[in-house]
Amino acid sequence: TIQQIDVKNRSKVILTWASGMIRLGCQESKTPNQILRVCCDNVLKIQTEQREIVETFRLPVPFQYFHLLSVMIIMNLLMWAIIMGLVQSLFSPVIYFCSSFIFIGMMMLSSELC
Repeated sequence: TIQQIDVKNRSKVILTWASGMIRLGCQESKTPNQILRVCCDNVLKIQTEQREIVETFRLPVPFQYFHLLSVMIIMNLLMWAIIMGLVQSLFSPVIYFCSSFIFIGMMMLSSELC
């Protein structure tokens, strides 16, 4: 039974079982191989999403701090957009683009390093 399987491996076992059932169902109904491939790709997508959720919960940075940083960067970019919109300079959009590129890049880098 599923209760005898280790908790860490249950989702893998269930997805493997689902893939086997999909394969058997496609063989019995004699569906084209493309349908089998699409169904198995969906199972792999589910596995990928589950892995991303587990990795998100393993963040060394607390979840609240991560979102606080995101809100701070968004507010910073909003303020820069307002100020750069009020300044009558041709270089304002270029400077804003470069600064927003740097801020968003730093946020993405920090989320990847966590």
